[in-house]
Amino acid sequence: MGEFGDSLGKQTVRELWNTPLLRYLHRTYNMRFRYMGLPGVDLLDVKLWKDMIDEVVAFEIRAKPNQEDPLGRRFITQLRRNLQLLGIPARAYFGPMEEVVILRQDYDGTIYSQDNFIPLYNLDFCDEIGSKIATSQAGRKVGGLMQSGKYWRISENATSELVVQVSF
Repeated sequence: MGEFGDSLGKQTVRELWNTPLLRYLHRTYNMRFRYMGLPGVDLLDVKLWKDMIDEVVAFEIRAKPNQEDPLGRRFITQLRRNLQLLGIPARAYFGPMEEVVILRQDYDGTIYSQDNFIPLYNLDFCDEIGSKIATSQAGRKVGGLMQSGKYWRISENATSELVVQVSF
C-alpha cells in the first residue's frame, strides 16, 4: 500500500455510494467508464469496478525518498506494474494530478494527453483542491468551486460545469 492508505471513509464512499451507482448505470444503460484519478498502488477502486472500466488514467505522487529509493519512484513503479497485471488499458503519470494536467507533462517528461471523455473521476486529494501551480497563464481565473450536498461543482464559465464527487 502506498503512503495514503485505505480507510473506513474511503471504503464507504467506494463500496456503498459509488459502486451501486456505477453498477446501476452499467446494467441499465450498458455504460462503460474511463477512470481518471488517484487509485493508489493497490488499485482498490479499479479492481472493484474492473468489469465496467475500459481505460485507466492514473496519477501517483513521488514517494518519500529513502536509501533504497533516493528518487522516490517506488509507488509509480508499483502502480504501473499493478496496472499491467490487471490487464486494463492504462496510463500512469508520475506527479500530482493537478500539476500533470495543468503543465501537460509528468516528472518523467511524459506528455499528458486526453483524447477521450472521462466520465469517472476519483479525486482523493491530499493537498488543497485549489493548489497553486506556476503556469504561463498565472492569474487566469479557472472558475469557481462550490459544494452541493456531497458533490463539488467546478465551473469554468456560466455554460460549462464539471460535477465531481470528492472523497475524504
